[in-house]
Amino acid sequence: TLLGLGTIRSLFVGLDDRKATADELLKMKNAVEASIKDGAVGAASGLEYTPGSFADTDELIELCKAIPKEVGLYATHMRNEDDYGEEAVDEAIKIARDSGARLQMSHLKASGKSNWYKVESLLAKMDNAIAEGLEVHSDRYPYVAYHTGLANLFPLWSRDGGDNAFIERLNSENDIKKIKEYTEKKVNNLDGNWDGVVISGIGKAELNDYKGMSIQKVSEELNLEPFEAATYLIKESGNSVSMVGFGMSEKSTEKILSHPRVMIASDAGAHAPYPPMNNKIAHPRAYGTFPRAIAKYVKERKICSLEEMIKKMTSMPADKILIKDRGRIAKNKIADITILDFNKIKDEATFVDSHNYPTGVPYVIVNGNVVIDKGEHTGNKPGKILRSFTS
Repeated sequence: TLLGLGTIRSLFVGLDDRKATADELLKMKNAVEASIKDGAVGAASGLEYTPGSFADTDELIELCKAIPKEVGLYATHMRNEDDYGEEAVDEAIKIARDSGARLQMSHLKASGKSNWYKVESLLAKMDNAIAEGLEVHSDRYPYVAYHTGLANLFPLWSRDGGDNAFIERLNSENDIKKIKEYTEKKVNNLDGNWDGVVISGIGKAELNDYKGMSIQKVSEELNLEPFEAATYLIKESGNSVSMVGFGMSEKSTEKILSHPRVMIASDAGAHAPYPPMNNKIAHPRAYGTFPRAIAKYVKERKICSLEEMIKKMTSMPADKILIKDRGRIAKNKIADITILDFNKIKDEATFVDSHNYPTGVPYVIVNGNVVIDKGEHTGNKPGKILRSFTS
């Protein structure tokens, strides 16, 4: 588990867009060091989300300096993944260079049709940093749609101060025109415009009928313009709306997944096809990420060998978080083993019907105990908490 730097900022600075004071920065640095000694395997930032987005580069460098050197891991959901994606990668690399951190760039992408061509540049920046001597990796899920909060389509300044302040601005005649202009431009760059924004969860039971609908469809149901329909859901739910956005191209996704320093990661929450874990429409990556990486990108698209893909899922991430006894099948290693049928493995979760387990995974062994036997759960729960080795 990674320590969230946004959480640390909310505790000591709050939700406002302002620079941390010297005293606040010291408290945050102490909290980073203490949390990793308590077992976190590194620190992570979410720079598109409040309040993490209000941290400037210098603050992040100082917080990364507080990560104990024997761990050194800094993972970042970067500040931007579309129009300013190249600048966001530059910032992430600068933070690593100036702090000495080991960098992990989360779910690397070039989102939005006008940005798809930038993938070559993003990967070149990573290669150049590696050539410079920095330890840089990235990860990516094998889908062309992302999963986030609906509010993330709205400008950062409009979200300053938390949910109540955000909703006040949505009700302000002085602000709403400027907010709409920004949001419409961002949405128009998605594949399908408002049809490319699908509601996956709403924190208000009375609005549950809109789950699984695109904003375009919601707007038709409500007889509102799509932007007004989006703001309606946000206001009525207290800004508790999650969405799936179709923003990436298949060609650029393949290019990223095939890079030797890119791991496979689901970027998903925990779901199951039974209550209460099925109360939200999951992104299919919650069920299908790793089988899909093999079925689609090794068997079908042949972007890399099976051995390379397995490495991206196992030894490479284990090495990144410095877990010494897992990630490889070898003597004196913990027996965490997935046995798959290469001919049958397939992701079955879709964007419309997401709560489906994959096929072709007959056996799973955790800590030497069989957990999945012929496709069925045995009831064994031998999992253990993995802590930073400094703790």
